[in-house]
Amino acid sequence: MDITKQIEAELKPLKKEKAVAISDLLLFNLNNKDLKGVNAILGFLMAVYDFEGEEEQIISLALIKILAKLTPLYRKSGNLEIEILYYLIFDIIFQNTGLIEELDLKSKEALICEIIEISKLKYSEDKTKDSDLLMALQKIIDIGFYFGDQKGKEMLESGFLNHFDEFIAGCAKDELETNWPDSI
Repeated sequence: MDITKQIEAELKPLKKEKAVAISDLLLFNLNNKDLKGVNAILGFLMAVYDFEGEEEQIISLALIKILAKLTPLYRKSGNLEIEILYYLIFDIIFQNTGLIEELDLKSKEALICEIIEISKLKYSEDKTKDSDLLMALQKIIDIGFYFGDQKGKEMLESGFLNHFDEFIAGCAKDELETNWPDSI
């Protein structure tokens, strides 16, 4: 075994431990309603991201759990910090599409369900500033392709094509025309 492969073999368990530690920290902070802590850990995750395969599955599943907890919290409070978290999560996924590609079908469907719920959330349509939730929705539309032909198309059609914000509906239509030209 050459030295590079030996080093990679030695580092692999550490990557898995790092993925588990980051996931645990994210969930710990969220369970303690420490949104600033979640924000900080997401920033750290974005900065050190070097995961693949099993590690990406660990991170993905944690992000899905976070989304499942954030949406009811946002509906209840309208806390703008949550909009920032949505944006960070979907920016991480956008930059690291393996987070979708490594998921099994059941987990992809769980993520799509969370995305559909997020697409129903209301935000300010004040054109003088962009909402972080609006920007997160744009990231979601851009990653639709990575869910696969049918799932991505269905997600865009059901969650975004008739969105209350015409801009988001237009983005979904553009994405459908680009990646699924027969659907429009």
